[in-house]
Amino acid sequence: MVSFLIDNWMLVLVAVISGLALFLPTFQAMGKAGLSPTQAVLMINRERAHIVDVRSSEEFSTGHLIGAKNIAMDVLESSLGKAINDKKRPLILVCASGVRSQRAQKIATKLGFEQAHSLSGGFSASYLQSNAARKALRRKGRLHHGAGHRTWLAQNQWPFGQLHKADPRTRH
Repeated sequence: MVSFLIDNWMLVLVAVISGLALFLPTFQAMGKAGLSPTQAVLMINRERAHIVDVRSSEEFSTGHLIGAKNIAMDVLESSLGKAINDKKRPLILVCASGVRSQRAQKIATKLGFEQAHSLSGGFSASYLQSNAARKALRRKGRLHHGAGHRTWLAQNQWPFGQLHKADPRTRH
């Protein structure tokens, strides 16, 4: 085994470099934190940020941020400039886990969007249930409570998408 490695050191070196190149985008993404849900809510409320969901239309239909435009990652570069022409206003990019939205952020920056941001962690349940985001929304009057019941969210009130399908005939 040792003699193989010594005799084929160039082959081993190429394999190691190739492996590192494959994982480089993952390592870069780990070092960059996107917007927290609280920061995103504040940016949406204070600066009227645009929201673009880069997931597929099937993923988007399962739940999405209120007011988000769906531009799938594979057509983002050709469609983003047509869908949103105000490049100075903040742009929040969302995907399922945060990986695609970080790639989308780079594309948006390349296209001239001055304040492109990725939602950290993406459209995940842990972020949807963020206490800080709920408090910010409660202050804005966008989070509703049922009288004497557990907290419930009206279908179109929670900007971080749908936690459950609200049935107006029942209280949750």
